[in-house]
Parts: sequence; structure tokens; C-alpha cells
Amino acid sequence: MYCSAEGEWLVPIGRCVCSAGFEEHRDSCVACEVGFYKPVAGDGVCGKCPQHSHSGTRAAVSCPCDSNYYRATDDPPAAACSRPPSAPVNVISSVNGTSVVLEWDRPLDTGGRSDLQYGVLCQKCSGEGPCEDCTSSPGGGSGGKVGGGASIGLGGGGIVERSGSAVVRFIPHQTGLMEPRVTVLNLVAHTNYSFRILATNAVTHLSNEASPYAIANITTNQAAPSEVLAIRQENTSQNSVTLLWHEPNQPNGVILEYDIKYHEKDHEEQSYSTLKSKNTSARVTGLKPGTKYIFQVRARTSAGCGRFSQNIEIQTGKAAPLRYNTMTIIWICTALVSGLVTFLAFIICRKRHCGYSKAFQDSDEEKMHYQNGHVSFPDARFYIDPHTYEDPCQAVHEFAREIEASRIKIEKIIGSGEFGEVCYGRMRLPGKRD
Repeated sequence: MYCSAEGEWLVPIGRCVCSAGFEEHRDSCVACEVGFYKPVAGDGVCGKCPQHSHSGTRAAVSCPCDSNYYRATDDPPAAACSRPPSAPVNVISSVNGTSVVLEWDRPLDTGGRSDLQYGVLCQKCSGEGPCEDCTSSPGGGSGGKVGGGASIGLGGGGIVERSGSAVVRFIPHQTGLMEPRVTVLNLVAHTNYSFRILATNAVTHLSNEASPYAIANITTNQAAPSEVLAIRQENTSQNSVTLLWHEPNQPNGVILEYDIKYHEKDHEEQSYSTLKSKNTSARVTGLKPGTKYIFQVRARTSAGCGRFSQNIEIQTGKAAPLRYNTMTIIWICTALVSGLVTFLAFIICRKRHCGYSKAFQDSDEEKMHYQNGHVSFPDARFYIDPHTYEDPCQAVHEFAREIEASRIKIEKIIGSGEFGEVCYGRMRLPGKRD
């Protein structure tokens, strides 16, 4: 009690308490014994050091962790010290072509913590030299040391990294895995891989020792080729499109053929058409003029078909206006055919001999010839009677000669209708004018 300015006795507010590291004993403060601590001032008593910690002197305000034990940044002073977990156990790998599923069990020693996470380090091994990383961890985040001085990032999020020209994918993540399972995709076929699997917790990064890990060695199998890339159009007309593309980055064997899938953009994909090609190019015909089409390409090996490429949209050329309508063209063609038939009938009537049979036909030298791109008429040529042949087509074959296609050059399309296209072109024969 103390006297106020008015001369009254006042009761003081509050009282003395023991400082951190001291506890009250018989109205006095005494220091905490060795092995005990008191972190803050107050009426509390000294507490025994948490598990795996100690106090080497009296009046301790904290208990440092024993050797190889640690407290995470967010752990309170009263939390027991913990350590990094041991390696996962019972690793099982399932290889399917160029992908692998890895599964494992929890470590036998969790380090006294429940915040377990897992990470996977991938290495590609060849017959010569040491194994090399098939991925590289992105920057940032803490890292747990893996044997041999290598480290693996422990940040969250999925990781997609490059291995040569391949893109190695980890599903759901490469690090920060909460479940003891991961799927690795897009590995190289017929290649040896080594996967190191380690468990981590919040104190792993505080340890100076390399984290123990479990190891799984696998060999990938034959697989389907990767996706076809860089598709482009080379030439487009009213009714056709020429496509070019590059071989997949990962053919994974000898490519047998390519499948080209296409359909009209405004139509459902279920009504698509397909075309096959042995080369990295194809000409798609029979398309509608002025129509947008969607094209996709995939490669096929003995192991199966790869994924279809991304969609590429191409529009065919618009139809040229008809100079003549369809009925006019039909009448013109009918008149030409009728005139040709009349002319042939006239020739036949003039040259036909009574009683002429196949037995009396002259040799090939006496028939019409087609040599070196031009037609020659021998001085003596006899009419071939189709009725003397069992197959009239054979008579036509001997009487007529086909013009070599290389001597015809189609220059443009005049028009088109229900029965096809009307074209304009030139025929060039050796020593003759076009």
C-alpha cells in the first residue's frame, strides 16, 4: 500500500511476477533447473524441455534441439524437435510404352512430423557415361539434397520439363506430392531411366545431410509416335488441298503411314473422312468449292497410332462462274458424241468388206500406230470389225491409241457442273505445234 496525495492509503494495481527462466517459490523467484525452461514472464512454472531438446544451464528460456533434430519456423517453443523422414519403401513401377506409374509406401520413420510430402528426381541413363537429368527443377522454392550433391525443388505446382526434344510430364506434380503416387509421361522409347523418390517435411531443408531416397530403375518399351507438328497447306484449288508436315519429334520406330482426317467445319466431327499417305504430304481431293475444312494428321508405326495433330483450318477456292449452264453443256456434249458416231459409221461403211473376219486381219504394222507422241497412218490399213472379236473392248484397244498424259497440260478450269469440270489446256507433240 502507499499514500496518495490526498493522504489516503491506496492498494497498488498489479504485482510482481517472475521473469522468463524463473518461477515463483515461497514468495520469491528461483531459476529453472537444468532440463527445464520458462519462455515468458508470468506466474507459470518452469516446464520440462520438449522431446529431443535440452537446456544445458539454469534459468533457460528455451530448449535447443538435440543434434540432427530441428524446429520449423512456425513451430512454437513448446513443440518437440523433429527431423527429416527416412526414404519411402516398397516402390512399384508399371511401364506402359513410354510412360510409367510409380507408387510407394510411407517412410518407416516420419521424423516425428505429419506434414509429409514427396518428390521425384528423373534421370536418363545410357550405356556410356553417367546418367543425366531428364528434367531440371524451376527456380525458386527450397530444395532437399539428394545423394551425390543433386537437389530437387520442393515447391508446389505441376512441372513440365524438356528432355532433348521430348516433353516429360509429371502428373499431378513432380514435387509437393501429397499422395505416394506419380505418373510420368512422354519418355523416350527403348531408354533406361532411374527415378529417385524421397520424402520431405518442414525441417528437411534445415538438415545438412543428404536426404535418403528410394530408387526405381525402368526401361521404356516400344510406343506409338508422338504428335505430328507443323502442318501447312502447299496448294489449294476449288476441289482439292495439298498438305505438308514434318515427321514427329519422337517417331519411336519406323513410320508406316500417316492418317489424314478431315471434315467440313460446319458439320459434326463424327462425319469425317480419312486418307492415308506413305509420305509427309498428301493431296486431298473431292472437296466442295468455297468450303472451310478441318484437317488433322497422325503417324502410325507397328506399335500403333499416335495422337492426332492440332486442327488446321483450310478453305477451298470458290467455284468459277459457268460460261454455259449445265443443260447447254449436256446438249453440246450430246451433239459432239452424235457427230462422232455418225462420222465413225460413215468411215466404217466405206471401208467394210463383206466376209472380213479376224483371221484375215493384217499384222500390227498395217494398223494405226502411235509412236513418239504422234499418230502414223500406214499406206495400207484395213478396217477392224468389232463384231469379229469376242470382246469389243479389245477391238477398241487395238484400233485406238491413248495419248500420253505427260503431253497434256491442264491450264485452268472453265467451269463445273453436276458431271464434273470443263477444263482448258494444251497438247504438245514432238515436232508439232501446241
